[in-house]
Amino acid sequence: MSILAIVLKRRVFCSPAIFQRALLTGLILTFTGGTAQLMAQEAVPHPFRQLAIEGGIWHLNTPDEKVLADASAKTEKSRLILSRDGVITDISQNSVIPPGTSILDAAGLHIYPGWINAGLPSGLEQNIPLMPMQEMGLEQTSLAHLPSDLRTGFTPDFDVMSRLPREFAGTSKLRGAGFTTVAIWPSGRICNGQGVLLQLGDKPPREEWLGTGAGQVFEFSPQSFGVYPSTVMGQVALFRQVWLDAMRHEQHLKLAASGTPGLSRPPKDAGWESLIEFKQSGRPAVIIADTANDIERAIRLGEEHGLKVIIWGGKEARQQIELLKSTQTPVILALNADDAPKVEESPAGLAGRGKKPPKDVQENSLLEYQEELDLAGTLLRSGIRVGLSSRRFSDQPQKFLGVIRKMIERGLKEEEAVALLTSESAQILGQEQQLGSIAPGKLANFTILNGPISNAKSVVRYVVIGGRVFEFSHEAKPLSESGKADDGKAAGSDSNNAGLVSGEWRVKSTATENSLMATLSIVQTGDRLTGRFSSEQGDGRIKQGTVKGQEVEFVVSIGAGDRDVTLEFKGTVRGNTMTGKLKSLFGTAIDFTAERKPQSTKIDGSAALQAIEVTTIEESGDSKNEKPQKPADALKPMHLETAQSEKDAQEKAAVAKKLPLELKADRQRRPPSTGGNVLIKGGTVLTGTGQSLAGHAVLIQAGRITAIGTDISAPDGTTVIDATGQFVVPGQIDTHSHMMMGRGLGGVNEATNSITCEVRVRDIVDGTDPDSYRWLATGLTTARLLHGSANTIGGQDAVVQMKIGASTHDHLFPFSRQGVKFALGENVKRKNGRFPNTRLGVEATITRAFVESLDYRSRWMAYDRLSAEEKAKTLPPRRDLRLEALSKILAGEILIHSHCYRSDEILMLLRVASSHGIRIQSLQHVLEGFKIAPEIAAHGASTSTFADHWAYKVEAYDATPYNAAMLLQAGASVVIKSDFPVTPNALNHEAAKSIRHGNVPPEVALQFVTRNPARELGIDEHVGTIEVGKLGDVAIFNTHPMSGFSRCEKTFIGGEWYFDRSRQPAVMSEAAAKASEKIPAPDWPPAEKRLPVMEWPENLGKEYLLVNCEIHPVDQPKIKLGMIHIKEGKILALGEKLEADPSITRIDLQGRRVFPGMIDASTTVGITEISQLSVTSDYSEIGQFQPDLAAAAAVNPDSEHIFTARSGGITLAGLSPQGGRISGQNSIIALQGWTSAEMTLLRDAGLQIQWPGGDANEVAIRELKAMFTAARTYAAAMSKSPESLLTQRDLRLEAMIPYASGEKKVFIEANTEKQIAEALLFIEAEKLQAVITGGADAWKLADELATRKVPVIVGGVIRRPIHSWDPFDACYANAGRLHEAGVKIAFRSDGAPDSRNTPFHAATSVAYGLPENEAIKAITISAAEILGIGELTGSITPGKRADLVIADGSILLQGTQIHGVLIGGTAVPIDSRQHRLAKKYQARLPKPAQGGFEVRIP
Repeated sequence: MSILAIVLKRRVFCSPAIFQRALLTGLILTFTGGTAQLMAQEAVPHPFRQLAIEGGIWHLNTPDEKVLADASAKTEKSRLILSRDGVITDISQNSVIPPGTSILDAAGLHIYPGWINAGLPSGLEQNIPLMPMQEMGLEQTSLAHLPSDLRTGFTPDFDVMSRLPREFAGTSKLRGAGFTTVAIWPSGRICNGQGVLLQLGDKPPREEWLGTGAGQVFEFSPQSFGVYPSTVMGQVALFRQVWLDAMRHEQHLKLAASGTPGLSRPPKDAGWESLIEFKQSGRPAVIIADTANDIERAIRLGEEHGLKVIIWGGKEARQQIELLKSTQTPVILALNADDAPKVEESPAGLAGRGKKPPKDVQENSLLEYQEELDLAGTLLRSGIRVGLSSRRFSDQPQKFLGVIRKMIERGLKEEEAVALLTSESAQILGQEQQLGSIAPGKLANFTILNGPISNAKSVVRYVVIGGRVFEFSHEAKPLSESGKADDGKAAGSDSNNAGLVSGEWRVKSTATENSLMATLSIVQTGDRLTGRFSSEQGDGRIKQGTVKGQEVEFVVSIGAGDRDVTLEFKGTVRGNTMTGKLKSLFGTAIDFTAERKPQSTKIDGSAALQAIEVTTIEESGDSKNEKPQKPADALKPMHLETAQSEKDAQEKAAVAKKLPLELKADRQRRPPSTGGNVLIKGGTVLTGTGQSLAGHAVLIQAGRITAIGTDISAPDGTTVIDATGQFVVPGQIDTHSHMMMGRGLGGVNEATNSITCEVRVRDIVDGTDPDSYRWLATGLTTARLLHGSANTIGGQDAVVQMKIGASTHDHLFPFSRQGVKFALGENVKRKNGRFPNTRLGVEATITRAFVESLDYRSRWMAYDRLSAEEKAKTLPPRRDLRLEALSKILAGEILIHSHCYRSDEILMLLRVASSHGIRIQSLQHVLEGFKIAPEIAAHGASTSTFADHWAYKVEAYDATPYNAAMLLQAGASVVIKSDFPVTPNALNHEAAKSIRHGNVPPEVALQFVTRNPARELGIDEHVGTIEVGKLGDVAIFNTHPMSGFSRCEKTFIGGEWYFDRSRQPAVMSEAAAKASEKIPAPDWPPAEKRLPVMEWPENLGKEYLLVNCEIHPVDQPKIKLGMIHIKEGKILALGEKLEADPSITRIDLQGRRVFPGMIDASTTVGITEISQLSVTSDYSEIGQFQPDLAAAAAVNPDSEHIFTARSGGITLAGLSPQGGRISGQNSIIALQGWTSAEMTLLRDAGLQIQWPGGDANEVAIRELKAMFTAARTYAAAMSKSPESLLTQRDLRLEAMIPYASGEKKVFIEANTEKQIAEALLFIEAEKLQAVITGGADAWKLADELATRKVPVIVGGVIRRPIHSWDPFDACYANAGRLHEAGVKIAFRSDGAPDSRNTPFHAATSVAYGLPENEAIKAITISAAEILGIGELTGSITPGKRADLVIADGSILLQGTQIHGVLIGGTAVPIDSRQHRLAKKYQARLPKPAQGGFEVRIP
């Protein structure tokens, strides 16, 4: 209002100055009987000390009306609220208005207690100076202690109040959003200082100050300080240290004040003194925490230090409801003002594939968004105090009211919303005596709307702050009392059926067949229904649901992927009753009815949505006489499904194909609880002690094994699992992993200092990490999480169990011994500017640290010798958490586990440790352990090594796969570990490699991942073997776990059932799973009876016969016992008996098996050597388009990768350049020959393209198309005459001509669904002859690939899924799904060092659905055909090259030993640098005792 109007109805005494001020401030005053009616312009407070608010609808929110279950806020009309000097003096209906009182006419308005924004970032942090500290000189010393002035990120003496400007930015915005009070918190550091609670009036901050609201504000998140600490675990460690220092400073002050002789007064330290004052005040600590893990850590830290905690953030607080309740921890919830995620269909056709996440994923995101809106109400009804904050949209507070209304639309009661905005926040901030309700004695702070808070048309009309009025939305008129807007529609409602279905319903049934008992969590948003479904039959969610009038329809999908089954609900809602029909996909329609339940005041933390309990009533008349249906039915338990009839199969085929998904809820959904009581019967029990017990049972009671035998009965209440035909093994244990460490590998290394043994991995364990579920699915039950290897002395480890979905605390293994990570070698040395940079410095770092810790320990020992009286007068030595950890290491309380590679550095560590009287508990990696195996065994260190990982850096170049076997012979304890994510493979498959490399017996290889790691971790009394008294940590496999065809079917931890493959989303088809759920174990001969490697005649000649062998031609049936005639490097004939000249040399294979030579279809063998040395790699050129480059040009015939690959049975390799968009031309080489030219079979075997990724790749695709168009144009010009070329020859375009014309194959590296779909369209448009390489998502487009006859070179199989929502077996089952669709496939390795493991990728595919014979073809004949050399090699066929592998079992299995390799008819030795090194150092091994193990090295 811009025009001033002052109407004097009666004389009133006021000074001219006051009158003038009224004019200047734009007040509209109506004087009546000595009072003044007031209406202020926006943001202009009135000048009077007294205020009366007359009329309106009051929401008092007084304490006696705090019961949230069913009480509503008291609303009364025609009352007066009187205030004087900013404080409410009276609330009455008949009060006399004192003279000089200004009156605010609130008729028709809604008056709420002043709203409180309980958490606003101050935005002042960038101006806070960090405490200066002494130069640490990290280039000279490793810093074995924590300096007392090391307080990076600590500013506890910072006070927001002292830094606030006169006009705090955002004040007017906050008022306009309805807030009268705000808590402003500093953030962005570890310890941020004190916040302030302010009224949002127009006075200077010091006059609006209400208090601090809390004590210190803490935040633990990765920071870019550039110095210690850079990780969350480092920040937590420094927090502990600074806290200890502050408490010691307090003690120092007290002793000095008491006149303790000889003790000087401590220096002034504002930071410590602020922390002391904070501790003494008893005020709570505000800790910024959003994830479930962060919230748990914050609460545990508070308990550890005796602090009350307020959580600020709380995004995942739903997952910590029980902990929040039990500790009475309040939450200042940072609301989410984002728009709801859209659920959109991908564009139709192949062009739309992969452009958007699957619809179910989008719906899940929407559901999570909705649950976040519901979170405040869920916490509140669970008895947790909750305030609200605009932290996530601090510069847009106007969005706050919109979020509140979304929350109300979703079921939050209006009085609950008011409480969240007022009394709840006031209680949390310790201001309940002044704020939070409308009552005498409280501050005159009011938020006044023109309608109820729930009405979408309501706006903020006034805010009153300390009795001063600010006006907004001048033209807004009061909405009617009924909540109706001017148009007559219900307030806050978009339709007449709003909230029709929301609520809790109970259904009773008289049906005897196909009855359903379930819980349906349902949410109505407008006309749309969403929610979740859970029952004994399976869990699911509402996929589509609508409300039209009183009619409701929704579909519930239960299960996963192509095994989904659905329930269709159609019904009518009348009042509190719902009736209708319920039909499953293959079932008959049945009636259901539901009655609305009274709203519960208690909501389970795991189910924040309102619930509908559903049962079915009697069948409809049409279905009573029908026979029960056989197919999968949502009304029956999924694991009891039977085969479908032909009709049902056709009906199911008609259902739109849907790809399986694995969401967070799927991973955390567990099989039925056993209570720790389970009987596993009928399987072959591999105890881990060396025993194999066929047809035995294992009984677990209360979490521990109580009996093992053949005739065991299940006690009452015991779950019975039939494992007949399967294998029961101890849960596997990984001694070296980096999963579950919060924010990925960036949080693994506190790399800022060379010594950081005060940091603890247990402080950052993330129990929700999807990788923990993926490892659980391999049969892993326990893992040790290690700090990274960037420090000579790193952080302390954590041993966890794979209890997916449990809290961090419950993940921690209760019986483990504390360990610490040491590291030697290249990783430690490579950090410039930080000592040490040499192995010399590494030794000095360890020695100096030990000596300094001895001095530290002596000081404490001297103090501990004092009497109690003397201690009371003595300042104790400073506790230094770093030196304290070092002292515990020397005392043997913390065990050393050291990252190491070279033999010299290992000996150095053993020597230094022995000189201090301690033992190294384990050596990690220890790739050169075989060189000093006797010394390691004598020291007593356990050895955790890779099975065959090598050549990724210089210090890994001397590795040998015989390391484990050689250490075993020397008497060391051997463990195979993952170093995840380095090795994302099942540990049992890794351990099985020692059967091939060293002839380790299978039962001993199993101990490498069960018993031995338990011993290394000091937990072998509890786990590692299946023995009576130990924890029931067991896994069930479909075959012997040392078989490459094995997969885990079920996993138990402490007898609790944590994983069941058949119940989880999976890519592997049901038919494939059924066909491979029980596979006979490989028929391994005893280790001592296995045949040796072939010894070929010195002069084999060009013609010879292989006789007495089992022949696997792959293109025809195998010959059980036959002969192969080889002449001039080619296969002349094969058969059971061949007529041949008796003078021809005959090689007796003694029953060995002969297969075609294996082909690694896409690799870098021969064109790279050491991964981290770029000068040794020649496969990736700079520039985007290099089509004329040929991989064969860089082949080094003496590359060690060639020798190791062919020793593993690889005879041919497809070499693929990898740089840019068009990388160059693939070449095919034989892994034998004097020169690269002699080795090359095909120089220009294909054009390699790297398909552009990302969402915005249109420009890159156009550039690719332009190159092909240019090539065709160039070819057309050349075809006329060279003179027709407008420019000089372009060798790049010339190289592309045969590929652009479709004459030769183009190999396109594409992995995501989107990339593959785009590539297929490109292939079609450009009319190319093409192959997809990589193809991680190819299973999603199997039909499209098959239709277009585009082959796929799959690689690699042994890796994590490419998307977070892909099932755990996506990469494992990829090949099987492609084969089922009719796509021709080959396999490739994960690079040159992995080339020999190509068949193991194929074996893993067999474990997850690919037939074994097809897997063998995929590394032989199919690979040859895809590469265009099928007429030359790939099968044992007359006329083809004699590329052969001789083995004593299936070439796919890790336990099979390769005995001979022929390449082009030439016998190549099973020999390599790795063999030669192993042979050399085998001479140092002690001779085995009689009957003891002896390594076998070719």
